[in-house]
Amino acid sequence: MKNKVRIYEMAQGEAKNIQVVEKLTLVVHSIDEGTKRVLFFVNPNITEYHATPKKQSIGYEAISDSRQGNMTPSDPPFTITIDGTKYQISLDSIGTTEDPIRRAYCDFVISRDE
Repeated sequence: MKNKVRIYEMAQGEAKNIQVVEKLTLVVHSIDEGTKRVLFFVNPNITEYHATPKKQSIGYEAISDSRQGNMTPSDPPFTITIDGTKYQISLDSIGTTEDPIRRAYCDFVISRDE
């Protein structure tokens, strides 16, 4: 299995900064377009989520399968094991939408052995 997923920076009331792939949950916290660095969390236990048209807030706590990531596209992938399944996560690219409201996004590649 190999999936490419696009996740947006935390923004106005849309959960586009959260992506679930199989047993894996990715939450992007911030994208620094200048340094091409993405701060994100892998598999946090989401304890609360609130969204309005103008803001979003997420509460989460670390569990044994959680991990914090801080990557650039040139960094090597890292491996995390969740319920016996080993996933590799790499940051493929960072960009910005061309919409009237520009939003930063990042593309992750998530893979596991079949």
